[in-house]
Amino acid sequence: GGWDRTMPAIAADISAQPLLTAAQLHAIDCPTMIVCGDRDPFVPVEHAAALARQLPDSRLFVAPDCGHEVMVKRPGLFNEASAGFYRMTEAASGGPRP
Repeated sequence: GGWDRTMPAIAADISAQPLLTAAQLHAIDCPTMIVCGDRDPFVPVEHAAALARQLPDSRLFVAPDCGHEVMVKRPGLFNEASAGFYRMTEAASGGPRP
């Protein structure tokens, strides 16, 4: 019964969030990694790719054989992709922290 109570609250929270305009997306000036599964029922790959195209410095990672919960269902693959992203964008962050 927990999901029956939780899902409407999540949907209400999402619907209350303002969507960014194309200009606002283009103004994001930090490296961004968009993650989705190739079988994601909530964020289809086409939507994730469209978002990635609007962000100036983005990378799209699509996990194979995975739904929405990439971090949970494919943690090793997600961690590898995240580590690669951080290595590729280290210079933009000002370098490694002590």
